[in-house]
Amino acid sequence: MTAETVTDAASRFVHSLFLDAARGCSEVFLIGKSTNITPPKNPEETAQHAKVAAKNSLLFDKFQCIGQFMIMRLDDITRGLEDGLVFQSITGKELSHLIIATYDESAKRNTLLKALASKS
Repeated sequence: MTAETVTDAASRFVHSLFLDAARGCSEVFLIGKSTNITPPKNPEETAQHAKVAAKNSLLFDKFQCIGQFMIMRLDDITRGLEDGLVFQSITGKELSHLIIATYDESAKRNTLLKALASKS
């Protein structure tokens, strides 16, 4: 969250790392639910595991959000903000910092940052 710059390669690596970590974290909360814990077989099962983890961990949703952010384009972020659900687990200030660190200065980035500032 305090990085000054994030390269494309680093973004992809962090995304992959966060996905693996989120999967592992969600499995931790399934212990005791079943004696045979196996990796999720489909997106619905993955979502169920994530719901259990989010219920038991205050930062799980934030962790997943940042991991997903790492592979988004500015257009994806704009749509995510319009949706209202994608970034609900992080603050506007945190998102602004991630955008500044990840994307080069451009008109599109500046417009997005102004929109975030106006919502704060």
